[in-house]
Amino acid sequence: MGNGSHPIRQPRTWLLIALVIGVAALTGAMLVLGRALSERFASQIQADLEWRALRGARELSKTTELDGALIDEALGAYAASPDVQAIAVEVGNRVVASHETSASIAPVFAAQPGTLVRGDGYVASWAAVKGTQVGKIAMVVSTRRLADAHAMRAEVSRLTLIAGAIAALLGALVVLVLTRRNHAPGATDPPGEVGHALAPPAPELAPRDRTLRMILDHAAQGFLTVELDGRITGERSAASDRWLGEPGPDATLPGYLSVYSDELADQLRAGLQALRAGTVPLAHCLAQLPTRLVAIANTFDLAYAPVLGGEHGEKPERLLVIVTDVSEQAARERALREQHEQREQREMVSLSQLITVDRAAFDEFFAEAAGLVASLEAPADPELELRTLRTLKDNCAYYGLDTYVELCQRIEASLAETDGVISDQRRVELANGWGRIASQLVVLLK
Repeated sequence: MGNGSHPIRQPRTWLLIALVIGVAALTGAMLVLGRALSERFASQIQADLEWRALRGARELSKTTELDGALIDEALGAYAASPDVQAIAVEVGNRVVASHETSASIAPVFAAQPGTLVRGDGYVASWAAVKGTQVGKIAMVVSTRRLADAHAMRAEVSRLTLIAGAIAALLGALVVLVLTRRNHAPGATDPPGEVGHALAPPAPELAPRDRTLRMILDHAAQGFLTVELDGRITGERSAASDRWLGEPGPDATLPGYLSVYSDELADQLRAGLQALRAGTVPLAHCLAQLPTRLVAIANTFDLAYAPVLGGEHGEKPERLLVIVTDVSEQAARERALREQHEQREQREMVSLSQLITVDRAAFDEFFAEAAGLVASLEAPADPELELRTLRTLKDNCAYYGLDTYVELCQRIEASLAETDGVISDQRRVELANGWGRIASQLVVLLK
């Protein structure tokens, strides 16, 4: 009689063991995947916040003059960002303008310029303000988004463990109920025999994509996984669907974005084709891909992270496209360009008055300045170039061409970083800046 219970208990035990091992393995895999994705997104958020602190301080230091109205306008543009915690302009150890100043400002100014200062709930940096007075401007960026990302990672891990425990418990109950029912003697069983146990149905477990989806839905950036033939595959973040619309089931990245720009779509096709061919270095291919997308009223930056594979892990198999909303930054850049153009127009009006007073002296200045700019187009002796640059700056200052004077000052200051040699980019800036002035003067003198 004792032999009747052994066939019942043995399959039940093995089923329970298999169920526990399976659920534990799946739960562990989901935890590892969720942690890996969370760490990647957290590192991207941290890099973005640090970049905002450094870039914001440098950008404001180059464009902000120590004039109350201009400072308030520049600070107001940055203050609209939810990441910005505080901004302050200090002149002579006195704060002359600020946005939400806090105790975090003091240790920022105590650090070296252009370095990151990390504090409780913020990262910050400061830079020297270029202008008629020596001042400092600090940008303090909140790390709330990074803290939220870490909190989300902990919450996802907790939910995954709870879901795994519940799945294991329910699966065990199902196994126990079915094996007991199917092994009990029934009216149709032969006397003295026990029915064979039916294989229990596989427990319904939450797919691993549910964890990935939860992480992506809370990401502040847009993420798209793209095959090298352009097909959009895998999971996407909710932000990309919200900003650009949901792609179709067989959509390609060039086709998906062609509704906003045919030229950008053509660049993507050419870049993906080069990646598939593998004849061009990977870094060069990625550098040729478009990095800015203007979609209706929004502006986005595009970045690309290759998913490598192959025998040595050096061959790109897919591409992760990272979309960042930079509409606020683009609006600030447009406002600064418009402000720069307005200043140039005011300078032309003032210059026209000087021309009417002494046209001959102005013609002499204009010819000499054009010659000085032309002499700086090609490299020469660094000391001679420095004297030429200073002469050009002083002559333009006499005629009130302040925007061009500021360009000369920036280039002169940068010579300390390049051993006194003017870079090719700076030479182009000098030539283009003078070209704009010359074109406006041609119209003015007609």
